[in-house]
Amino acid sequence: MLFVALYGLSPWATVGFPLLSAVVMIGKGFRIDQSLIFAGLSMLGPPLGTLLTATVIDRLERRACLVVLAVAMVVLGTSFAVAEAFTVLVLVGLAFNTAAAIYGGVLAIYATELLSTALRASALTCAWATGRIAAALTPVVLLPILEGYGIHAMFAVITATLAASCVLVLRGPRGRSGRPVAR
Repeated sequence: MLFVALYGLSPWATVGFPLLSAVVMIGKGFRIDQSLIFAGLSMLGPPLGTLLTATVIDRLERRACLVVLAVAMVVLGTSFAVAEAFTVLVLVGLAFNTAAAIYGGVLAIYATELLSTALRASALTCAWATGRIAAALTPVVLLPILEGYGIHAMFAVITATLAASCVLVLRGPRGRSGRPVAR
C-alpha cells in the first residue's frame, strides 16, 4: 500500500509541473513560442536527472534522497510561481524536471529494494497503474485549479502531494542501499 500511495502522489508534481508549466508561462504573459522554447529546454531535465542519478545512485540512502528531492521540488515550484524573468523560469523549470526525474528513479529503486521477490512484480505493477491513473487525472484536476484560482493554488496542490509523500516515506521502512535485495 505504501508504494501504491507514493506512486499515486508522485504524478501531481512529476507530471503536473512539466505538463502545465508551459500554460503557466502563457499566463505569465509570455508568447506561445517562448512558452514552447521554455518547455523544450526544461525537458532536458529528465535525461539530465537520469544520467546524474546513474552516477551516484549506489551511494544514496533512498528515503533521505526522496525527502530532499520532494523538498527541492516544493522550493523550485514556489520559485517558478513567483519568478517573472524568462531565463530564471527556464533554469527553475530545468531544475524542477531534473529533480522530478531523479525522484522517479529513486522511488522505483526504493520500491524494488523493499519488496520481496515473490511480490515485487505484482505490487509494483499495481503501484505503477495507480501512478498512471493519477497522471491522467493530474491535468483534469490541476488545470481548472490553475484557471480558477491561479498558479499559487495549483502549486499548493502540488506542494500538498509532495508533503504527503514525505510523510509516507519518513514513516516507511529504510531502503536496502548496499545490501542484497533478494529475501
